[in-house]
Amino acid sequence: MGRADRFGPCVSRSRDVAEQLAQWFLARHPNEELLWDLFPENNLAESLGFALSRRLTRMTRGRALTGDNSLIYAGAGFEFG
Repeated sequence: MGRADRFGPCVSRSRDVAEQLAQWFLARHPNEELLWDLFPENNLAESLGFALSRRLTRMTRGRALTGDNSLIYAGAGFEFG
């Protein structure tokens, strides 16, 4: 599973635009194993046929991460922070 193509990063002010980008990506990768790392605030993945395969926990040491995850529809991969 770690060698599959990955949708992301995807940051958008509009859910509709994020979905259009995801549809564009999916159309270019038919019948391939794909990964999509996301925050729970914006889960388009399930509506596009993805199923949960893992849960990850973002951890910090020192200063806590704060920010608005509501615009993030797909991460670049948790290995990128």
